[in-house]
Amino acid sequence: MKTILLSILTLFSLTVSAQSITNYDFENWTTDNVLPGWSVRNSSVLPIFNAVPTVSKSTVKFSGSFAIKVQNSKGSYTTSLGAKKDTLFGGLVTTEVSIKGKKAPALLKGHINYSLAVGETAEISISYKKSLSNGFRTRLEAIKQFTGNSGGSFIPFNIPINPYYHPDRFSDTLFVTITSYQHEATNSHPVSELSNVIVDSLGFYGTMPAVEVPAIGTILNGGFENWTTVGNTKIADNWHSYGTAAVLGNDKLQQSTDFHSGTYAMKIVQDHVSPPGVLYTLTRATAETKYINGYAKYNLATDSKDTLFVSVFKLSKENFGSIVFASKKFVGTQPYQPFSLKLDNTVMPNDTLLILFYYYAISPPSNSVSTFLLDDVQISSFPLGIEDELNSLSSISVSPNPSSSGIFYLNAGDKVKGFKVFNALGTEIESRIVKGEENARIDISQNPRGIYFLYSEDKQNFRLVY
Repeated sequence: MKTILLSILTLFSLTVSAQSITNYDFENWTTDNVLPGWSVRNSSVLPIFNAVPTVSKSTVKFSGSFAIKVQNSKGSYTTSLGAKKDTLFGGLVTTEVSIKGKKAPALLKGHINYSLAVGETAEISISYKKSLSNGFRTRLEAIKQFTGNSGGSFIPFNIPINPYYHPDRFSDTLFVTITSYQHEATNSHPVSELSNVIVDSLGFYGTMPAVEVPAIGTILNGGFENWTTVGNTKIADNWHSYGTAAVLGNDKLQQSTDFHSGTYAMKIVQDHVSPPGVLYTLTRATAETKYINGYAKYNLATDSKDTLFVSVFKLSKENFGSIVFASKKFVGTQPYQPFSLKLDNTVMPNDTLLILFYYYAISPPSNSVSTFLLDDVQISSFPLGIEDELNSLSSISVSPNPSSSGIFYLNAGDKVKGFKVFNALGTEIESRIVKGEENARIDISQNPRGIYFLYSEDKQNFRLVY
């Protein structure tokens, strides 16, 4: 029966993934509390505290003969002074799934019947797991939280593994966790021994899309003009969030209409209440990749000495960023200003670069809120000077600038004999001799919208915004 139901689900949704979960239907039990392929936390200590098992075989099921019941359990102990104290144990069970040589799945599906006390939050999560010499490390990839009750019936659930969070592959092992309390909370502890969940018919579906890293040295959506709505959150295309808070629904990365150019910018927030926004993107180095440039406007709290860093790492599977190519910090308050990070000479063509923006508070947390607006992030073979020399005051001018049509006019009379226009990669896209022209026409309308750079023969330089 269970196989038939899962087959029906497959026909009407995503294709079943090649990654299989051991004992996914919870039919094969060694004893009423031992499930092959799954590990139970605190099972060895429960008898010491006279607590009932937190994991057990359930005849209340969605299909087949059995399901798994995960519950909180109350135990007791006697203090050194002879006083009896009660203590609560949370229910937590895990399994590992190898994806070595396979694509990561896109979705975890199943059915759940739950009854949770007021204030209790149960969770089902998927993480990457990496073995270490002294234990292991996990990184949360997706989570579904439950509160209240399901009305005594099984209800279906879907847990998408969102490619906007952590698109890089951390390891070749997935770690599935089912808990009857809020395990991912900073101070995690169960609320009531009455809280329990019953889960049945787990399965991975679909495959995670491949990470999109540009084949050439460019930053996709560096102007933050393209956004996708995921749930209730707007996420900038080709930019990613990091950390547990991101997977749980971090609202510290926001679309902003306070832009340097275009329509939108990225706003990164630190409020000292929940984890701050952490933003990154991936790109590919070329022989011309020398600088990461952009524009930033920020108001960083001084009482907590908030600092925002941007760092460029070499992406490695073993380490999120194994080699630091460049780093820069921002403090205080500034209107939109250009910034440049000069990459060191160890950057090699085809290196995958991870560009990371993150907060650091030196002093104890405060009630202040820090904001950092980011726009027009690009790779270039030359820097943007703090004095913005490309648009320095001069006896010649370019208008209109910005230009919505991509057509500009260079007003210089006989002072300029010629000019060249380069894109953000340092590639020349136009070169002209204009001796004697008072309003030389510059047409870049056949090129993608963005930032371009005009160099005149008399060393006057301009940034063109299209």
